[in-house]
Amino acid sequence: MKKIIFTLSMIALCLTLSAQKGEPSMRCQEGFERYRSGQTEEAIQCFAQDIKSNPKAGYSYWGKGLCLIYLERYDEAAAAFQQAEKTLPKKERYMAYLSEATVWAQKNEYERA
Repeated sequence: MKKIIFTLSMIALCLTLSAQKGEPSMRCQEGFERYRSGQTEEAIQCFAQDIKSNPKAGYSYWGKGLCLIYLERYDEAAAAFQQAEKTLPKKERYMAYLSEATVWAQKNEYERA
């Protein structure tokens, strides 16, 4: 299941980053690079630092949530995705909604998904 989540998140990431007009921050880019290379805890730190410097860093909330779901820290992941839903551009919020639904499905709380 972790491989499926990782693969789907990477596909969504590639589509999103190629479609967005601006570049994500260097810290956010580093976080996704660490996530792709399996350095999940380090990626979380990169995303947290980016969020600290820019509380509206929607992609960093989403990246942090992906890392947390991979680590099976579902409640923390849901909170990160909910922040991403508030801060991502409207046309890209679907990523956070789908990711949050995955959290609830993993917890067998299908009515919340």
